[in-house]
Amino acid sequence: MSPPALSIVLLVVVLISVRRAHIRVEYSVSWLIAASAMLVLSRARPVLDAVRRLIGLPDTPLTLFLLGAACS
Repeated sequence: MSPPALSIVLLVVVLISVRRAHIRVEYSVSWLIAASAMLVLSRARPVLDAVRRLIGLPDTPLTLFLLGAACS
């Protein structure tokens, strides 16, 4: 699966979990921000490549998931 698709899946899962009251709204905000940031960064490949070089990671999708995890 591509990173944009995974970001969209994460957004849908969080929204469904909030609706079914599996997670509280207060906690879902950080998950929604992380998923949105992953979606934006996955569409902005030059920015993501620059961050990857700055951090020193070998793979661009790995950088995307690392940043998404750091936001949540």
